[in-house]
Amino acid sequence: MYVKYIFFPFHFTIMKGENTNKTKRRHKLNTKTPLELLIVEDDLMNRVGAKLFFDKINNINVDFAQTYQEAQTKLEEKVYALAIIDLNIPEKEGAKPEKLGFKLGKQAGKYIIPYCIFTGGTIGHGDHAQPGILCYPLGDQSQKIEIGVSGKAEPEAWEKAYKILRKTFPLVEEVFAAKLRYKKFGKNYIKR
Repeated sequence: MYVKYIFFPFHFTIMKGENTNKTKRRHKLNTKTPLELLIVEDDLMNRVGAKLFFDKINNINVDFAQTYQEAQTKLEEKVYALAIIDLNIPEKEGAKPEKLGFKLGKQAGKYIIPYCIFTGGTIGHGDHAQPGILCYPLGDQSQKIEIGVSGKAEPEAWEKAYKILRKTFPLVEEVFAAKLRYKKFGKNYIKR
């Protein structure tokens, strides 16, 4: 609704109702930036399983890296909220997979990115041992979490790893928004 006010020699129109500046500000606060997630996985079937799960979730953009060097350059160039890293990854294209997951995790820690090392293994001992998935939040080998899924190609395994990360680090959105604001000033990470 518009109301016209006339004062001699001026006249102006004011929109009665909501203050437009307030509504713009409120709308800006309610919109969330999508989280950036880095998945370092060299096996194609496991990447497909991850893509199947993360395509269902709103507000998450997923980047995949297949080698240690590719993941390292992505960490330097872009700001990520979370990272899920395979334990055995090749150092460069065409090389054999090595246990470089913990080393890459330390690199992600430098950029203040919550991460988990995600690998296949055995759950249980002796006759009761069965194939499963092991997850190490922040690369801490003493906090081994066993996921009772047979393989990483299943979307349920990625769902459980994502839930472990979100449970371990509940304030991911706020930290990611702060890192994006900090990135605007030309810095990629905060030195500790």
